[in-house]
Amino acid sequence: MPCDLDKGPEVEPIYDDTDPDFWAATCRSCKVPMLWTRECSMETPEEVLERMRAKAEDIGKQVYGEGKFRIDETQAQIKVHRHLHVRPI
Repeated sequence: MPCDLDKGPEVEPIYDDTDPDFWAATCRSCKVPMLWTRECSMETPEEVLERMRAKAEDIGKQVYGEGKFRIDETQAQIKVHRHLHVRPI
């Protein structure tokens, strides 16, 4: 059964919707950049995670500036899609 995240980004800004494995857009809950897998799964190949982390770094620099953000990989509330948040520090 599909979940809300399967639909793709719903909150702007959308940072990247071109990667075949993940989306990058604004988190509906906390309003910070979030990247999440297109596939409804917590098991993500390391190569996809590395691309997600690299994109998160780029987005963090763009949104917050060099050294003014952290990448949060805590899988707290969302238990069906591997995801990363880019949070200001």
